Amino acid sequence: MKKKTIGKLDTTSLENSLVGVENKVSPTIKHPYSFKGRKSPLIIEKIINTFTNKNDKVLDPFMGSATTLIAAVAAKRYFTGIELDNYTYNVDKALFEKLDKSKLDSLFNKIKGDISTDINFLYETKCHGVKNHIKKLYFDIDSNSSKRKDGYFKPKKNREIKENCNIILLEKCPVCHRNKKKFSNVDWEKILEIEGLSTKGFPNDRYIENSRINITKSTGADRYDRIFSHRNQVALLMLQNEISTLKDSPEKSFLEQVLASSLKLARIAMYGSSTDILYHVVKTGCQDANVWVLFESQYKDFLHFKNEFKKTQKVNFENNQSYETYQGDYLKILKTKLSNKRFDMIFTDFPYTDQVPYLERNQLFRVWLNHFGSHPEKYKLTQDMLDAEIVVSNAPKRKEKNYPNFYKNIDNMFAEFNNHLDVGKNVVLFTKLGNKKYLQTYSSVIQMAKKNGFELVAQLSVDKDDPTLRKQSAFSNTPINEIIVAFEKLDENSRYLFVSKDSEWINYDDEIDRYVYHVIHDSDKHEAFMPELLNHFDEELLDKYNIISSTFQKKKIKSIISNDFEVLDNQTVHLKYEKLYTDLEDKRSLFLKLLDWVPAYIDELFNEKGGKFVLEDLYIKLIDKFSSGESTTLTDLLSSDVNTEEVRQVLEMHCDIENGFYVKKHLPKSYSGDALDLLKVDPYEFERICVDLLTQMGFLNVQEVGGSGDFGIDIVAQKPKGALDETYLIQCKRWINNVGSTPIQRLHSELMRQNADKAICITTAKFTHDGKIAAEDDGIELIDGEELLIKLNEYYPGKYYNSVFLTY
Repeated sequence: MKKKTIGKLDTTSLENSLVGVENKVSPTIKHPYSFKGRKSPLIIEKIINTFTNKNDKVLDPFMGSATTLIAAVAAKRYFTGIELDNYTYNVDKALFEKLDKSKLDSLFNKIKGDISTDINFLYETKCHGVKNHIKKLYFDIDSNSSKRKDGYFKPKKNREIKENCNIILLEKCPVCHRNKKKFSNVDWEKILEIEGLSTKGFPNDRYIENSRINITKSTGADRYDRIFSHRNQVALLMLQNEISTLKDSPEKSFLEQVLASSLKLARIAMYGSSTDILYHVVKTGCQDANVWVLFESQYKDFLHFKNEFKKTQKVNFENNQSYETYQGDYLKILKTKLSNKRFDMIFTDFPYTDQVPYLERNQLFRVWLNHFGSHPEKYKLTQDMLDAEIVVSNAPKRKEKNYPNFYKNIDNMFAEFNNHLDVGKNVVLFTKLGNKKYLQTYSSVIQMAKKNGFELVAQLSVDKDDPTLRKQSAFSNTPINEIIVAFEKLDENSRYLFVSKDSEWINYDDEIDRYVYHVIHDSDKHEAFMPELLNHFDEELLDKYNIISSTFQKKKIKSIISNDFEVLDNQTVHLKYEKLYTDLEDKRSLFLKLLDWVPAYIDELFNEKGGKFVLEDLYIKLIDKFSSGESTTLTDLLSSDVNTEEVRQVLEMHCDIENGFYVKKHLPKSYSGDALDLLKVDPYEFERICVDLLTQMGFLNVQEVGGSGDFGIDIVAQKPKGALDETYLIQCKRWINNVGSTPIQRLHSELMRQNADKAICITTAKFTHDGKIAAEDDGIELIDGEELLIKLNEYYPGKYYNSVFLTY
């Protein structure tokens, strides 16, 4: 429950490292090839610079598009990258390996001279009688041959077809000076002419099915050639045959990757669709593009990448003075080739649960390279690769890729990370776990980290486009979506206690808290005794887990109890009044206690985030403050629709909404801009305000006693009465929710136990009917939020207000 903090990395330091940095991925990185989930190298570089030193070693075990490599080289850290997908690895190699530029230019110009005219002939058209070429065609596919022609002459309207022109021209027409035209008989005759050309040799492989990426048998999308027009099949084969005539060289391999990358646009695509939607079988609203234009554009994009990231270009991509890279299963490579290597930081794009299965997603490219690449064996999709991928998938051949196996994989991942990091070193994950099971998955991931010797020390939500690093979409009802999560390796003495039973690992820290809580809660005096507790755990470890407790374990158990409970005289153990015992307390009571902190955290967020924030910022803060992410109860509470609505109501009470952000609510003109909302101060500051008020009201010796071991009493004071002073016990409730009878009864019990004279309950809210009756029966004085404001304004005019009672 209580976090173990040992190092310098925390949420504030993480956030400070990113001040003023836009989390954007440039088109230069996006365009060369189709890869989802890229992260900003500048963001990564800032984090690496903040938490490592020059020449330190950085590992990315899931290298992907190698943005961490770019960042590490820029930060002058030695980089080790591992990538499971052989297609992705070889694209990275083509982009980062130094080439003979003059030779590459010569090969490209040879291809252009030999074949570009022939390919463009396939796209020949006429506008006002003048020869031109099609750059892009919009049309419909219809299986009914009698209507097929209509799909070209009368395609369904869409935003790309303007003035009924469904052809985009490669050059402007010299007569009409436009770059578009209507499909004509010339174009229909060209289609019929090309259909007489052979496409023998074009791949017709069957894909591995995966409905997550639209590869299904029912649509025919599991067949490779299903999503290419006949014309583009002819053009692609012509281009590939020309490349295949070249002698083997790194430059030829580069051109092969350029062509493979062009496939994402050379297929029949839905108009206006993302290039990420690779396997969707389109019947209407289709677009088809000129293959040579695509190839030449991709070639320029690849060159642009190489020019912009010259510092990363090395003769040997596998091993050089700046980095080393490996293709294969990260776990096997770390256990074998890198078994003795230590790193100063691990930074990676986490294999999250709603991740697109890259191995199956990249079939479009790898099948082509399997058929036509200089080294087709490099692109085989093996069963070992499928087994090694960390992903949750419902694909027919991937039934074992479920949540339980995902968690086992994450357990193994953190265990191996522990082997390669020294104490105090960090694992930083840039992750998006998805909405459906986000909080539950997030909790389990954090538990796996703890089990393997790590503590969550920082978490920060980010936005891909906004300079403030805040996500804007669905801000009012979407939980955490994309975050940076940082862990730190603990020393052996600080690690969490985990025990195993029936092949299940249990966080024994939580078991200790659970047992101690119930012993105290169920006892007549609401207390327990340390010797008896330690003896219980000695017996439980032996009886339940077959473990003989050591001196080290006894000290650890005692330390856990001391951290999470109030221990008086090293003997008597009580609950900490201000602590939320998540997973233990009644869920409704726990949520109400949690909700009472929301206004204070809203104010913290305004101060931290420059006056605006989004919902995930608040949820991160609540999880970070109260459970370090692993609490099942807390995540359940924050996932509940009813509770979410109550949080939203509190947000609306304190915030306005501007441009997708929560911002400070403007006060009525009658209030000073410096006025302080009582609900936005934390409970401890509220106690201090009450101390000042009681002093002004004539109370003497006003002392704060709130905190550990206070039994619900926050302030003790005296008030003169004749020759004697009366002792008052004061309870301060900076609550949003109305105060019921239970706190009043507890206050009365303490009044009797301490033999004091009188008691007062002060709240920022109101009292329930039962609360008022209990106060009347027990002689407890009540000061509700409205009366409190009246008293405060008497002594501190205009200094305080209460947003619950604020009227506009």
